[in-house]
Amino acid sequence: MTSGSGPTTPAGGPLSTGIASSGPAVVSSNCDRSIRLLMVTLALHRRGEAALASGSAIRGRLKVLATDSVNSRVRRENVLVRSLSIMESYVHAELVNRLAPLAPNPRSALVESLYAQFEERGTMSWDETANYFKKHIHSSIKIKTSPDWDQVNAVIEARNAIVHGLGRFTNRQTRRDVPKVVGGHLTNLGFDVATDGSRVLVTAAALEGTVMLLRT
Repeated sequence: MTSGSGPTTPAGGPLSTGIASSGPAVVSSNCDRSIRLLMVTLALHRRGEAALASGSAIRGRLKVLATDSVNSRVRRENVLVRSLSIMESYVHAELVNRLAPLAPNPRSALVESLYAQFEERGTMSWDETANYFKKHIHSSIKIKTSPDWDQVNAVIEARNAIVHGLGRFTNRQTRRDVPKVVGGHLTNLGFDVATDGSRVLVTAAALEGTVMLLRT
């Protein structure tokens, strides 16, 4: 994503394939809003970590509380999940903005029902979203061949491992050789990937690198 005063083509990332130049001028405001959300999310995390680092230790008898290292890991995972959500929300909104005119209002009840199913299918997965942009918006929009797609996809898979496997790659991911495919990209971004490829840990460096990647 990039920001600007009018429709622009992003310089990199999964959106560098022309999404921003293929539709209405609202793209720029959507880009700006998404970038602000990303940077505010990271800034709040930085501020919170700094405050926690300078404060006194929590006192009490509760032995079931997670250790500081676990708490920190969970906070980083939460920020990663939110960052991916911001990006996906932006991409899906841009797709919907361009799909809606294909079924102009006013719509009959039947047309509205058919369009709703059509729209929902396009936002169910990245595969469908990429296919919809290419097939229904413009053939030049090829999200999965954009320069940074492999890294973005690696972060998406890391998010999926965190959400569905608590940091461990799921059986479904393992059967698809996801750890092998994305392991190198995650390491380059600063993630800590287990030597056997079974787990992924969101480090502070990985969080910084991910947000910078997504905002390009």
